This record gives sequence, structure tokens and C-alpha cells, in this order.
Amino acid sequence: MNDDAKRDWERAIERNCAALRRIAAMLFAMLGLGGGVPETVPRRARRRLLRFLRPAESAARRLILAAARGIAVPPPRVAPPPAPSPVELLRARGLLVSHGPVFLGLARRWVPETPAPEEPEPGSGRVPAFRLADPHRRFDFWARPGRARLAFAELPPDEALAREIEEVPARALCNRVMALKAALEDLPAQAKRLARLRARREAARAVGRERCKVPSLYRFPLRYGPPPGWRRRPRDGTGEVDRVLAECHRLALAAMRPDTS
Repeated sequence: MNDDAKRDWERAIERNCAALRRIAAMLFAMLGLGGGVPETVPRRARRRLLRFLRPAESAARRLILAAARGIAVPPPRVAPPPAPSPVELLRARGLLVSHGPVFLGLARRWVPETPAPEEPEPGSGRVPAFRLADPHRRFDFWARPGRARLAFAELPPDEALAREIEEVPARALCNRVMALKAALEDLPAQAKRLARLRARREAARAVGRERCKVPSLYRFPLRYGPPPGWRRRPRDGTGEVDRVLAECHRLALAAMRPDTS
């Protein structure tokens, strides 16, 4: 990449980052995080916030991927793969022959429960880490856009209004907004973080380790198809965030192509 192209690349990143900072500040103000952390928000307000938050998060992830282009990090130290077990050694020497896996019936269906990581309490001073990879695509019926609106349309008017103004927990929403705002305030640090995660994944693959603490999706942080929160047509004043998402998606796709200059 020559100097002119590099300057254009940096200007495009800074321009979209400034636009996303404005959107994050708007979400911050809509939640009232400047004067304290709300415990609940009306369902209607939460739905309106998510219309801006989902595409803003997707645009921020793509902007971080574009900013991480060309960042070189030192190769991490990766432990070698574990030594083969005695059973594997016997199989490798031909002293143990197994004609198929042992079927344990329903005993194989039991999976030990792993506790979910605790989210920091809003207002505790701890800001959760921003997610650098797109979430997996959901294929269930109720995850598709518009299904919740169809369900509300089938309710009686009084019950639908009561559901709209019902207070719902705001903890996860506040954490996502704070993580987005913190990531945009220090975009180079997030780009280096992504570069380190991808380097750790590549180093683990180089030594033949199938299992790695870094998920495989960090090799390709963008999921196939339209980005999360993408809309064909803007609605309810979401034109700016949709425009930023479209431009950041183009930047991310360009960043994933090999540099032939």
C-alpha cells in the first residue's frame, strides 16, 4: 500500500470512527448512563435502542478489523501438543486394535455444566471487553426480524400496550453500550488485541494443536452473509448508522484481501 492509499485508508477509518462515537454517545444519553446506571428500561425503549446498537456493534467490529490490517505482533509462545496417551501409543504400534468407538448409551449425552462468565455490574467501574467477532447466525424462527412484531400484533390492544411499556432488565444492554463506547475511544488498542488473538490462533494451528483457548472464529471475524443489524432500508432515523455499517463492511472486506501492492 503506497503512501496516498495509506492516508486515504486512515482517513476513512477515522471518519467512520468519529461517526460511530457520535452514535455511541447518543445511545449513552438514551440510556441515561451519564447520571447513573438504570436497572430497567421499558421494552419499547430497549427495542429502539437495539435498532441502533446492533448495526453500530457490527460496524465497530469491521472498523477494528480494518484498523488491524498490517499490524505485526510478535509470535506468541504456544505450548506443544500434549503427549499421547498409553492407549494411543498402543494403537500406533499395532498392539491394540479397536474396530469402532465404544457406545456408552445415554451416559455419553451427559455434559458437565460450565458456569457462564459473570458480567460486571453496571457502575462498578469495570467495562466488559468488546466482542471482536460476529455472533453465530441463529436459525430459529423467533430470531428472525419481524417475528416479535407479528406476535405483538396478534395480542389484544390493551395487552400489547402493557407489554410495550413493561420494564425489562437493562444490565446486559448497559454493558454492551459501555463496551462499544470504550472500544471506539481506543480503536488502536482494539486493533492490536484482534491481531494478538489471531496470532495466537495461527500459532496454535502451526504446532498442530486442535484445541486452543482462542475460538476459531477469530481467524475470520466476519460471518457469511449480511452483517448483524443490516437493513435493506433505513427506518426510524437509522440512516446514519446503516450508512456507516455499509462503508465499514466494505473496508473490512478490503482489509481481508491480501495486499498485492
